[in-house]
Amino acid sequence: MPAQRRHRQKNSGYEIPLTDAERFAAALKATEARKQAEAAAKKAARDAELARQVEAKRVAEEAARHAAAVKQAQAIKKQAVDRLKSARAAGRGVLEAEAAWRDATAALVELETGERASWDRRPRPKAEAAPDSDASDSPSDDASEANDAEAAELESASA
Repeated sequence: MPAQRRHRQKNSGYEIPLTDAERFAAALKATEARKQAEAAAKKAARDAELARQVEAKRVAEEAARHAAAVKQAQAIKKQAVDRLKSARAAGRGVLEAEAAWRDATAALVELETGERASWDRRPRPKAEAAPDSDASDSPSDDASEANDAEAAELESASA
């Protein structure tokens, strides 16, 4: 019968027993590692809770600012409606009052929906301007820019 090939250990199963001091040192190292892991977990939990509280506070402040902006836009729209009613009653300044009402309504719609109304004629901020707006060769672009400038002047005069 052929001999079986087995992986033979160099130590052949004989281990040197640990002394009491070595076992104590190993136990201390294990305890210290466990305490460090627990402390790191607690710190991570505290940091996560703090980050959550900061984020919640930021969201609440942002919501309060948005609510104040909506309330202000509603007040501006109400004033524009009142001016429009008085302009229609007097028979003068109706176009300017309608433009102010349209702008106030557009601002309110944008605040409430988060999107600009398609009929909004107010000038767009430079960041929102379309990339095609650089080429203003057509006369209709010049006319719309003039209308935007007039609307801005009327809005600043009525405010």
